Amino acid sequence: MDQTRSIEALQLFQRLQKGISAAISVFLLMSCQHAPTQFTAISPPSLPNFNQQSYAPKVNLDVKPISLPQSNKFSANLYWHQWQPDQTRLNSLNRVRVIALTPQQAINSPDVLVQAMNEYVQLLAINSQDEQASCLDNLKISASMHSLSIESYCQQTIGQQLFTINELLQGDWLTSANAVINIDKLSHSLKLNKHIGAFTGSEINQVYLGQLLGKTHPYYDNLNNNAVVEKLSPEAIHALLKRTTNNAFWHVFTDQQIAKPSSDTQLTTKVNQYITRNLTIANLQQTGTAPTSHAQSHSTKAKDRPLTLHMIDAPGTVQIQVRLGYSLNEQSPSNIDGNSNINSRDQNNTMNNSLSCKVLAALLGRSFSGRLFYDLREVRGLTYGIYGQCNDAPLAQYLTFYGSSALQHSGAFIEGILAHMSLIQTQAISDGELNALKTYLIGQQTLLNDSQNGKENTFLNNQLLNKPINANQQFLAQIEKLSAQDITNIADHVLSANPVIVIRGDKALIESDILQKLPNWTLATISAER
Repeated sequence: MDQTRSIEALQLFQRLQKGISAAISVFLLMSCQHAPTQFTAISPPSLPNFNQQSYAPKVNLDVKPISLPQSNKFSANLYWHQWQPDQTRLNSLNRVRVIALTPQQAINSPDVLVQAMNEYVQLLAINSQDEQASCLDNLKISASMHSLSIESYCQQTIGQQLFTINELLQGDWLTSANAVINIDKLSHSLKLNKHIGAFTGSEINQVYLGQLLGKTHPYYDNLNNNAVVEKLSPEAIHALLKRTTNNAFWHVFTDQQIAKPSSDTQLTTKVNQYITRNLTIANLQQTGTAPTSHAQSHSTKAKDRPLTLHMIDAPGTVQIQVRLGYSLNEQSPSNIDGNSNINSRDQNNTMNNSLSCKVLAALLGRSFSGRLFYDLREVRGLTYGIYGQCNDAPLAQYLTFYGSSALQHSGAFIEGILAHMSLIQTQAISDGELNALKTYLIGQQTLLNDSQNGKENTFLNNQLLNKPINANQQFLAQIEKLSAQDITNIADHVLSANPVIVIRGDKALIESDILQKLPNWTLATISAER
């Protein structure tokens, strides 16, 4: 009897075990199944409220002209600029900044140059004495499409710092006999940066520029170029460096007075000798050629552009990245006049486009009170942030709006951006919003004047774009005179064109939602590879 009961109990336990296992299997199977994505519905645009509160104090901005350094021209391509003592940091350290400007052509592979120079500086610091090593550790190297900047800030004399910078720019450390940098390590770092860029946004930025400016444009071709990285060698990097330095205009900024002779003429002569002796790279003859125009015609190309969403398919990604932009044409806005008179004949076309670009970037794309940020983040919660950026460069001027969103918001996010592009063209802004826009833009200029690098970069940007020395004062005067009608005219001029839109996300998950929200658009898959 006891044995029979034991067998029955064992059989019952086995049946229960099978039942529990089956239940667990069903539960796990159901858990692994993804619920269908519930996509967000579209909504009409919401605008921030700029009504003046009766109890709020009125703030009057004290707008001061952008400070300028004392400048001397030593040759056709060498300039020295010195900040007055009350415009600089007062301490025992010496600062010198050397900038190579190439307004006539874009720098080829500036990312490679900066990475290679930093690698060499690190090696040099390891094998240097304390004071020299400290200076090398504080050396800041940066580059853009039209500038290469090296800033030194340490206890060494300005002459010693110039000598080090000159050695770096001469590039003898890249010749076959002296090459010390590890090319494999350098190549690996550049490839890693490109891989990281797929997540941080540089990948989509590259593809976006190719669609906006064309794949033959140097702003697309000269950065993150795989062909250059694959063929890296000391000789190849040396050739890139020489091409940059041979076509540069040199600007040297110092804080302290380098020499103290009895007259300004003697000062200029001594400083000229001092700089040219220690910065021999600047003695080379400038060999640049006139720039090639790469600008697209806004009226003939942009308005005829098909409504196409260019998509980088990235399976498995949990968000969508968006770039939406407009290439500004070479002609000044013909319908912008109003009270601001910004279309007067003596104004430079570049400055007109620059004003239009900056106004729209701030109105639509600034943080918190910008229309896109307020509506798409603060009101609807579709994104962590969306911003506007004005790219004002010698070979192209273009306006870009950029941001990211969760997959379920994909269609609503893109439709929301486009809805604001249309609204600003048809509905005049309020006086309160206009005043807030002016305050923001004037405040930006004021902040630039509070930073030494900000003042220098503003000064150099004006040099690059061949703007007059009082360009910033002209800009502030134009901003103060802007009317609501001017804003409408600017928006109609720039935003009436069909924008270039590039997105990055999981196509299989979001394509149907996007096309449902934007029925007049087509979606084309595009590769991130060149």
